[in-house]
Amino acid sequence: MDFDDVNFDGFSFKDNGIVLNNINHMTIASRDNQVEKRANRDGAVLVQSQLGTKPIYIEGYYTGDGPTAKQDAELMYDTLAAALNRQERPLLIPHAGGTRRFIATPENIIITQPSGLNRIVFSLEFVIPEGNAEEEIPTRLFSQTITTPTATVPFTVLGSVKARPIINLTLTSVAGGTAGTISIRNARDFIGLTIFGNFVSGDTLIIDSDNFQIFHNGILLEPVGRIPTWETGSGSLYYSDTFSSRTVLAVGDYNIKNL
Repeated sequence: MDFDDVNFDGFSFKDNGIVLNNINHMTIASRDNQVEKRANRDGAVLVQSQLGTKPIYIEGYYTGDGPTAKQDAELMYDTLAAALNRQERPLLIPHAGGTRRFIATPENIIITQPSGLNRIVFSLEFVIPEGNAEEEIPTRLFSQTITTPTATVPFTVLGSVKARPIINLTLTSVAGGTAGTISIRNARDFIGLTIFGNFVSGDTLIIDSDNFQIFHNGILLEPVGRIPTWETGSGSLYYSDTFSSRTVLAVGDYNIKNL
């Protein structure tokens, strides 16, 4: 991608001759805080806090060319209107020598042609429901072979938003897996889940944290507990099982997210 360009669902503003004179993608997403008052006491307690939506603002202009410059500008209005009439599409914005990728929907679009001249001027807002940019290609968070009943797997979460990885457990060899359990937790706060079942060599478990789904050999499960997440920075996964012996390959992948 050209690092002077903004691209929305394949529409390059620069390649279409549009000049952007304001790009504001650094407004941090709103935060939805649930606060409950204390019983018979002053003050309150923060029950939960989650990221809300994020706005991105863009302003620019297009100047018509040639003897039919006014008409050229009006045709660009049609082109721009069609390009922006899309929902939940990738928005690519240059940032710090790289590219931030948002899933965006345009809103509050204003396009004018001042005094009927050969230029159109526009401003618009993109709404980012997820509140953050997300890398398109997953990053390997960890890969470790576990041979003990309990194990801690260290890793580092990049970006500025917590990680909800896809965790793949391949049970290369298992003994004593009948009516067994496997637990996966955040080693810091010990929030996690326990999976019950009959486990044999060759089984696979997939924990899809982003979509809140767990699969045992492709079959959707209902485990006990909460799917763990990890804040940015140093973290670790805690693994435990009830088998008499095991060799388990634990692999975690995630999409780096930034505010």
